[in-house]
Amino acid sequence: MNVSPDKCPVATGPHGVPDAGAFRERWRRELEPLDGMVLTAAANPAADDLDDLLCLFHDLGCEAVTLGDRGVAERAREVENVLLDEGLSAGVDRILDATDWILHHLAAGGEAGAAADPGRDAAVELRSLDPDTLRDFLDEADEHLQEAEARLLALEQAPDATESLNAAFRAFHTLKGMAGFAGLAPVQSLAHAAEHHLDRARRGEIALVGDDLDLALAATDALKRLSADVAAALRGDGLLRVPAAVSALAARLAPPPPSGGLVMLSRGRERAGEPAPPPAAAAVAAAPSPHPAASAQREAVRVSADRLDRLVDTIGELVIIEAMIRRTCDPRLMPVEQQRNLERLAKLSRELQRIGLDVRMVPVRPVFQKMTRLVRDLARKSGRDVELRTGGEETELDRSVVDLLTDPLIHLLRNAVDHGIEADPAQRVAAGKPARATIGLRAYHEGGSIVLEVEDDGRGLDRDAILDKAIRRGLLPPGAQPPDHAIHDLIFLPGFSTATQVTEVSGRGVGLDVVRRNLEELRGGMEIASEPGRGCRFRFRLPLTLAVIDGLTLGVGDETYIVPTLAVRRVVRPTPADIVRPFDGDELLRDEGALIPLLRLHERFGVPGGEPERSVALVVEGDGCRVGLVADDLLGQQQVVIKAFEGTDGGVPGIAGGTILPDGRVALILDIPVLIRSVRARCERGRAMPAGA
Repeated sequence: MNVSPDKCPVATGPHGVPDAGAFRERWRRELEPLDGMVLTAAANPAADDLDDLLCLFHDLGCEAVTLGDRGVAERAREVENVLLDEGLSAGVDRILDATDWILHHLAAGGEAGAAADPGRDAAVELRSLDPDTLRDFLDEADEHLQEAEARLLALEQAPDATESLNAAFRAFHTLKGMAGFAGLAPVQSLAHAAEHHLDRARRGEIALVGDDLDLALAATDALKRLSADVAAALRGDGLLRVPAAVSALAARLAPPPPSGGLVMLSRGRERAGEPAPPPAAAAVAAAPSPHPAASAQREAVRVSADRLDRLVDTIGELVIIEAMIRRTCDPRLMPVEQQRNLERLAKLSRELQRIGLDVRMVPVRPVFQKMTRLVRDLARKSGRDVELRTGGEETELDRSVVDLLTDPLIHLLRNAVDHGIEADPAQRVAAGKPARATIGLRAYHEGGSIVLEVEDDGRGLDRDAILDKAIRRGLLPPGAQPPDHAIHDLIFLPGFSTATQVTEVSGRGVGLDVVRRNLEELRGGMEIASEPGRGCRFRFRLPLTLAVIDGLTLGVGDETYIVPTLAVRRVVRPTPADIVRPFDGDELLRDEGALIPLLRLHERFGVPGGEPERSVALVVEGDGCRVGLVADDLLGQQQVVIKAFEGTDGGVPGIAGGTILPDGRVALILDIPVLIRSVRARCERGRAMPAGA
């Protein structure tokens, strides 16, 4: 076979000191081509082949002992014993398994003695690797890891779902190949170990439930962290630091073969073309090949997010210029051909804008998949039996909106598991509910916007506990009985929590405050519905995109303001009888049987002049509170391209951005949540906060 030189000297550095790096690289070169040679020799055994292999693994074991790598030394000694006791043909599976273990141990990064020192971290220098290949790896790794995690979670609900198991296996296998091509040995090693773990499940040796499923999910978590660390290292000093826990996890996923007489099935027999035995009664049948049409995927091209944003901004400028041209041209004075060209330009501008927005749209599925894993882990940690049911995963949103959804959903779901769901299943059964709790997460389109709902069938919001906490904190006077919407609004205050003790999950009063801040950034609104003993539902409405909004245009003096239509409930022209002025209080507007505070925009923003007699009031809503915004006139409704203000420190309170109107003037877009909070604070200072609708 001639697999080894006559003498394998111990790898040493320039001063005769054993060199772990040289050891690792040389033995990887020696062992990588060994699979094919062993299989060929096993099919046609010869005495020289056995002697060559004995020499090879004996030298490897001796050198590993010198360098202090006990793991490699033990595996090499094991192969020697197999060759001497069983021979090459009978021991081929165990030889190949041991060789695989050694190769991936050597490729795991760090020094050869890392296995003997599990507390020792390793490092990989990324500057010596191809940066384009690394970026390609990062672009695709997240997709494969999401697929693996989703399939593993599906297996928890249906352990016999063969296609889910095969799909997860393929995801790890693909990731392993990508990492190897990119030169990321630690990622390759861990992905291979995870693949091995799933391969054992495919062969019926283990079932992916309980601890074995947790182990597979831990691999996806570790691979996600490694991928994130690769990205951070590329932005930083170029050094990927690999925690020792990664090697320990790989060892748990792909333990060394047993030293007894059991021969484990390996990829060696598959490569040799021999039939593999499936263990009796425990094997998982191979999944049928899907129909070609079902597995066909649309061709996708990866584009930098910055380039995509610049494209959408440029299209927005084109739309504005087209509108300005139409405003300055009188079609009645133009030749027919020019009129047609102008109409074609308008049509193409609208089509380009639609395409530009469409390419930014992505499904919410990846976010929902993360939430499935989150609820599973929280339920196990808190000892609750909870099932998350999702719907509308294919609903599409602007990429920038999807990115900001994760934090609000995390905090709402953590709140639902820890606060909403009963800890004792018997309590649920006694209340006529199933022992297993259910949390629903849904997304759907409604009225040109996106609606997300988080609903649980737990205890509901405890009005008395919230009210008692608010009174003790001085947020409400003793004996206060505010309406439900005001009670619900309290849970979003920073630091507010009804938990009696701080746990890993909740109790610090920071979660729902994050939900409010993120929703404001998304220019969205929320509604809360709660029924004691039956559950609670958080429903929030979001714009499809943050790049373009539908808005109502208001005239205030010589200025123009735009209010997002999502926040507007109705438009009224109040009469003097509709406006109430309490003694020493703020102006209030009669609105559907209730009194709501008024905010005159010319006073708020210091615009000279006042409203005419027939001014207009827009009833806007946010955080369960309604306010009337008073302007001179309603100028119309239009879709506008949002321009963020750059170079300003914090911007102007109450202004979310600006846009360019068809006549070239700049209109300011109002930040409705900020304006509502300012009015609410004014009312509370005057002790005249009215009940909303």
